[in-house]
Amino acid sequence: MKYIALAVSLFASPVVAQDFVAATYAAHISADDLTNSSGARLGDAASVIRQDRANYHRFGLADGEDSNDPLFGSADARANIPAMIRAAGGIAPDVAEWIMRGNVTVYINILSDGDDFTGLQVLMAG
Repeated sequence: MKYIALAVSLFASPVVAQDFVAATYAAHISADDLTNSSGARLGDAASVIRQDRANYHRFGLADGEDSNDPLFGSADARANIPAMIRAAGGIAPDVAEWIMRGNVTVYINILSDGDDFTGLQVLMAG
């Protein structure tokens, strides 16, 4: 009888979808990415990642190692970058430190649950 109860409880548990990497792109963080469009220094790594995508898509300032992404062509999509980074657990402190120094390439994994883009993982190259 207890085996039946165990089997029923296993099947009654909700299935949690596992996020997967839907796309990856490279972002070379240059001096242009460390400041906003008004020239003010950005205060956190997520904002720098967002500015990198604005520079790439809106201003045509692609650094040599930057690659295209399938998601951040619009300002509305780029506005979600900080929240998507938080949703994936944030940026490791050492990676954030390197980003804030500039002249570094990071890889961004765009996560999906199959229906929506759910998060961004920021990883060091190499």
